[in-house]
This record gives sequence, structure tokens and C-alpha cells, in this order.
Amino acid sequence: MHPVKQIMMENKLEVHKDKTLKEAVEIAYKIMDLEEAVPLNCCRLVKYDEFHDYLERSYEGEDDTAMGILLGGVKSTYMFDLLLETRQPDQSFQCYKPGEVMVKVHVVDLKQDTVAPPISVRAYLNQTVTEFKYLISKAVHLPAETMRVVLERCYNDLRLLSVANKTLKAEGFFRSNKVFVESSDSQDRQLPFTDSQLWKLLDRHANTIRLYVSLPEQSPGSLFRRTIFQKQQQQEGDNGDSSRSTEASDFENIESPSNEADSSASTENQELENQIQVSDTDNFQSEERSDSDLNNDRSTSSVDSDILSSSHSSDTLCNVDNTAISLANGLDSHSITSSRRSKANEGKKETWDTAEEDSGTDSEYDESGKSRAEAQFMYFKAEPYITEEGSGEGQKWLLIHVDKRITLSAFKQLLEPFVGVPSSQFKVFRIYASNQEFESVRLNETLSSFSDDNKITIRFGRALKKGEYRVKVYQLLVNDPEPCKFLIDSVFAKGMTVRQSKEELLPQLREQCGLNLTIDRFRLRKKTWKNPGTVFLDYHVYEEDINISSNWEVFLEILEEAEKMKSMSQLAVLSRRWRPSEMKLDPFQEVVLESSSVDELKDKLCTISGIDAENIEFAKGRGTFPCEISVLEIHQDLDWNPKVSTLNVWPLYICDDGAVIFYRDKTEEMVELTEEQRNELMKKESSRLQKTGHRVTYSPRKEKALKIYLDGAPNKDLTQD
Repeated sequence: MHPVKQIMMENKLEVHKDKTLKEAVEIAYKIMDLEEAVPLNCCRLVKYDEFHDYLERSYEGEDDTAMGILLGGVKSTYMFDLLLETRQPDQSFQCYKPGEVMVKVHVVDLKQDTVAPPISVRAYLNQTVTEFKYLISKAVHLPAETMRVVLERCYNDLRLLSVANKTLKAEGFFRSNKVFVESSDSQDRQLPFTDSQLWKLLDRHANTIRLYVSLPEQSPGSLFRRTIFQKQQQQEGDNGDSSRSTEASDFENIESPSNEADSSASTENQELENQIQVSDTDNFQSEERSDSDLNNDRSTSSVDSDILSSSHSSDTLCNVDNTAISLANGLDSHSITSSRRSKANEGKKETWDTAEEDSGTDSEYDESGKSRAEAQFMYFKAEPYITEEGSGEGQKWLLIHVDKRITLSAFKQLLEPFVGVPSSQFKVFRIYASNQEFESVRLNETLSSFSDDNKITIRFGRALKKGEYRVKVYQLLVNDPEPCKFLIDSVFAKGMTVRQSKEELLPQLREQCGLNLTIDRFRLRKKTWKNPGTVFLDYHVYEEDINISSNWEVFLEILEEAEKMKSMSQLAVLSRRWRPSEMKLDPFQEVVLESSSVDELKDKLCTISGIDAENIEFAKGRGTFPCEISVLEIHQDLDWNPKVSTLNVWPLYICDDGAVIFYRDKTEEMVELTEEQRNELMKKESSRLQKTGHRVTYSPRKEKALKIYLDGAPNKDLTQD
């Protein structure tokens, strides 16, 4: 820990094995930039275990010992963890002996309801619990006679050290340990440990996380709503507490409803400290609960749920993420679409999967309205926070300490007084690396996937009710350089037909995107990464015929004529003609097939192109839509004219809408290019394809042999062999 910069520093110390410990300290002193911070004689190197944050031993009287001997014997190269320790000139270094264990001691104050930061104490494994208490007593200045010592053996595993003559080793101490000590003379000592106030405080401490919450900027309208909402809360709350302010513009005057025992402390400290019994349903009045019921079956983890409820395009996620989601469901795109087509052809119920099965958002309450977390008390404490960058005008932050076992629904309700609107009217977004944001929508799940120092953004907007899904709508522009264009966020609901969702989209598209459409001149279809897929038919019902997930994305495609897709037994492919005599590709044209027959495909291509069916050759496009390929490569690099009679078999596997088909007239001759024309075309194609992220590789027209010589070969004959 740099004494001036106050940051933990790490560096590689390269030192010859014959250098002494004193010389190694001098080298470390310089590379750690300590010349202006602390005298050299106030520094030393000690043996360190970084993983356990454990000081293994110090090297008193070893200044002139060679590092090779000190750190491991005769090896010329050796990797070792060391800590450069510093002290004040008027202090002395502590002696660290092998066999000691490091203990971080937290003092617990039951009256103040606090757990203090740790103090480091070194002990021996063969010490008894009684001896250990007296050792701690000297370090923290508390009486050993009334001291209770609790060892945290692992996360949330608390053990009261109650056997006086038991050794620390027998109690499970290791290199690095954490203990909590309490030494008051209260009656709490007489209670069973798991019923005591000490246990409850430590349990809360172990499950409390620190969050940084960015509140939405306050517009005049939101300020008005906020004031009205807080007045309503004030009237519905404790009638005797008339001192609560509803000023929306001042953090110091904003409080959350609290238990009577906490109200005065909350006012004095200008912060919120609540212990809320989740089973007390009177504390939860939001629209989310009243409109939501419990979904008992939850197979998706909290971490996955927030990732899957992304407020960003899946374009911001890597392909691995999408693959992982498919694998998690045990399905790939081929099996999904093959199943969909086979069911349609067999006359069974027309249904298909679009992503993970997900029933949307839920409340944390079951059908009887009773909390599933009954008899658990949840901790919540909020205070104003000033960011290092400073807050912009109208932008405010909260530093919140909260029990991560609280549900998202309860957490939002506790945020209501700070946001100024009911929890059903704002949304919660987690902020990840690179400022990616993902909306948290599953109200019945806890904050267990959150960790210390997570950042959260609150935004105004109606929260989802049960059975509703936030959907990102993109426009599919098949012939544009960028065929995927984000339009709007919308909300689709379970039981809604595709046509109903289109009707709800019309005014949004007109107001937010300037698109004046009629309902019969656009369609919705499946979006997988940037690939267009299944065309959704107007009469299908979400969550009956079409499964939706929290992060769902769809394509909106504007039609030039009436919809040709009427049944799931049909297949819509995107065709593109290759003209080798002109070295160019025509724009995309959609072809709707009644079956997967290759003959039907050729007949349809014949109709739109004028090429005789027997002269049509076709090939399936490769990669992500629009399956870009250089005109210098397409004629020979694609697998033209596959020997199949149907499209849904190897090597094509075209089973779903949206596949790209290139076709050509086999009687059309390839144009002969001069070297100059070829080079010019190569430059144009490289520029075009690089903009789309396509890797451009061209094989040279002429090859030249290379001679390879072996360095240090004994003679020419061997080299030739």
C-alpha cells in the first residue's frame, strides 16, 4: 500500500540469486516509487501469500543473506510473493514468525448496531481459545472475560468459539482468518447463538452489499409527481410523524417509510436505516405486486436473468453468449426450425421456440399473497453520494447498503421515496463493464447476483407486469449496407396475437420513428443475432405459439405488397442473382415456397429472373446475413448446384425462413478482366467488405516457389535431403 498514493501497488522484482536481502529491498524501493514517500530504512521485504493475504514470515538479521538462499535454495530462477512493508520513523517492525496465523478482527458494537473495519492480529494454531481472547483483548482494548469470539470459516458460516481449552487449529483456523468479537455485558450473551442479536447482526453483515445508484434527472413533471407521491405516502404512513418533508429537490429531506423505532435516528443522520420484515405485506403496496402472481418454477439463475433481460441490443454481446443460451436449452437453430417445419407439415399445432423459455416478470408473492421470505428481516440503508466526477445538474447518486436476500420488488419499493414515483413507474438497470446496461425485471428474484460496488441506473418508465416482456424492435433492410437498424422498445404480453402487437406498434412507429405504415404492409419476424428468421403470422399468440424471453428482439420488415406468408408450412428465402458477365450481384428478392422442393425453388427463380429452370444453378450463402462475399470469389468459392432434391437436407439444411440463396445462369460466361481491372475491382471489394466486417482474402493468380534453408545445416546435401 503506497503511503502517499494510498493504492495497492504490484510490480515484478527481478533480482539475482546472489544479491542480498538488503540489495533486493533497495531495488524494490525504487521500482515502487517510494523515494519521496518514506526513508529506505523504513522499508523491508517479508514473505507473503497473496491468495490468503497472509504475511508468512519476516527476515530479522538476514540483511546480508543471498536471496537465492533466503527464498528457496539453489534455483537460478524462482517465482515468489513478497510484500514491501513500510513503517513510520517512530515505529518498529513487528516480527512475523513461521507457524503464526493472520487473523482479521472485527469489533462488533451491539448498541450502535455496527461492525468495525478489521484489525490484524497474529496468533498461533496451538493457542487455546482463552489465550486467543487475551491476545485480542490487548489489541482492541476490550475485556476478555465477557468476550464472545465468532469465527467465519467460510462465507456465511459463523461459529461461536465457546470451548475455552480448544486450540485454534482444532477450531479450523488456517493461514488467514476472519473473526468477530463482542464484549458487552448484555443479556444477549445468555441466548442461544443463532437466536442472539449478535448472530442476526453478523448474518446481516455477511449478506449486505454496497450499491451505487444513479437517480433519474428530475424534470418539472417528475418533480410534481414525486411531491404528490410522497404526500400520499406520508398520509398513508405514520400519522404521528408530521415532520417528514416532501421536498423533491433536497436529499436531506427525503426519507423512506421506516419502523417507529428507527424514524428519529433516520431524521438525525439524514440517511435511511430500515429493517423490514418481508412478511409484513402492509409495507408493500406497489402495482407490481397487485398485478403479479408467483411463478413457482424458476430454473434460470439470477445472473442469467439479468443478462437475458438486456436493455441493449444483443449485437453488443458476443456470439459465444448466444451460443451458450442455445446450448443451455439443449437446442440449436437447426433442431428448432426443423421441429417447427415438421410440425407444420404434419398438421400439428404450429409452435416454435425463439429463445430460452421464460414466463416474464413475477412478484415475490404466491397466489395467496403471502411472502415466500416470511420472517426474514431485510436491511436497507441509503445516503447521498457524490461521485468523483461530480454529479451533473439534476443528477444525484445514492450509496446504498442492502441485504442481498431482498427481492427486486421490495428493493424497488424502498427506492420509491428517492425516485419520487411508485415502483411500477421506474426501471432498474445494472451497469457492467464498458457501460453496458441490462435491465433487471424479475421481481421475485433476490439481489444475490449483485456484488459490492455494483452500479445501478434508475430510469422512468412503466415497469413490466406479469406476462409482459420488453421487446427491442429492429428494422430489417435487406438491401441496405447496414441491414439491421434499431427502431424502438415496445412491450408484448402473453396472450397477445401478433396482429395485436403490430397494432400497438403503429402509433409508436409513427411518433418515434416517423414511419407511417398500415398493418398489412409490414411483418414481424424472428431475429437471431443479425439473421432474419421465422416470419410471425398475424393469428399466432405469444406464449402459446411463440415463446418469448426477457431479452427478446424482433425484426420489423416493411412489405412492398400484401403478405404472401399465410401458413407455417411455407418457406420464405432471400434470393440474389449473381451475374458473372457483369461481375455484380442483384438486390435481394424474397421467394415464398409452398414446400422444400428444389424444383419449386428453381421454378420460382425462373419466374423472377427469366432464366430457364434447367439452366439455374444455386448455392446457399455463408455466414451472418447478408452473407457478404466478394464478387471475385463468389463464382468459384460457393458450393454451386448441390445434388439434392429438397432444401432441408445436407449440405443445405434450409429449414427456416430467412436463408440466403445465390443463383446464376449456367450458360452465362465469366467476364475476362485485365490485370488493371482486377486490381481496381479488388480495391473496391476490399473497401466494401471491410465496412461490413467481412474478412477479405484473395488467392494470388500466380504462385512462386520458395527455397527454405535450414540454419546451421552441416552440408548442402543434407539441406537438399
